[in-house]
Amino acid sequence: MPWQIIFMLGGEFAISKGIEVSGLSAAVSSRLILPEALSNALAVLIICLITVVLPTIVSNTATADTILPLLPDLAKARNVSPLLLMYPATMVASWATALPVTTMSNSIVFGTGELSRMDMAKIGLPMDVVGIALATIMANTYGYYVFGFNEFPDGAKN
Repeated sequence: MPWQIIFMLGGEFAISKGIEVSGLSAAVSSRLILPEALSNALAVLIICLITVVLPTIVSNTATADTILPLLPDLAKARNVSPLLLMYPATMVASWATALPVTTMSNSIVFGTGELSRMDMAKIGLPMDVVGIALATIMANTYGYYVFGFNEFPDGAKN
């Protein structure tokens, strides 16, 4: 495996840990407000879009480490179940595969030199769009019935 890939992966883990330890996620969540007039379905869609765009800069692991701690506070402010926001964000973070930086396996495959970034984007971007659509639809349909997204859990009130 090329050294560039090893350094990139190490950097991703460092960024992820730095975001967690520095308190950046807490600072961002205190300033991140989606208008209350915004429907829950649209809020889920916006969160999914943000979660898919971030892995173009950092890995989807770092994205999940950044986004997921913000969502319980956002859900509490909107008086919805944190799972309504966290479930689709987790799904699209793991599905974001458009570029080499998104996952370790993408980085390893890209490191072989057989595929270009454009080759990966041609397949990955349509997959990201489908992932956003699926996560948004699932969270706003059967998520309410299967996971109880319409109920604010007692443990999340504190």
